[in-house]
Amino acid sequence: MSVQSATDYTTEHGAAVAGAVVDGQVKNIRSGVVTSGALGFGRFCGLNAGIATPIAAGLIAAGLGGGFVVRTQDDVANSSDVLQKEIGSTASILDFGEVWVETDEAVATTDSVFVRIAGGNVGMVRSDVDTADAEALPNARFVTATAGAGLVKVVFRR
Repeated sequence: MSVQSATDYTTEHGAAVAGAVVDGQVKNIRSGVVTSGALGFGRFCGLNAGIATPIAAGLIAAGLGGGFVVRTQDDVANSSDVLQKEIGSTASILDFGEVWVETDEAVATTDSVFVRIAGGNVGMVRSDVDTADAEALPNARFVTATAGAGLVKVVFRR
């Protein structure tokens, strides 16, 4: 009989994960079927007639910016072991409330919120336009800060 050894188990988890709803305060979560590209948790996406797509240039200004992709209990990793919403799956989109998201740079609570629409990390938030690779996200603000790329709370109202 073999005995499993040299395995570590974590009894404490991190404070947050991308796409986690912050708490039980008032929020609104919609759903949409992913129709093009994969959606990472905590990333901002487009939402038009219940269809969720990765955010692209002009969607925010056109009022088609849906919200942040919420992580739910039924999420499973794909064949490449990446945890995200795949084409054809249903995604939960927070369009009002507070959610944990990833930044690709340091941000302060006084910074404006921008969403990356081109280059790498599409849908991540940051504090500037980054040479036109990001667009301002009206009605959003950073609740927490980070000294570099990392997790922060963002409150958003579509």
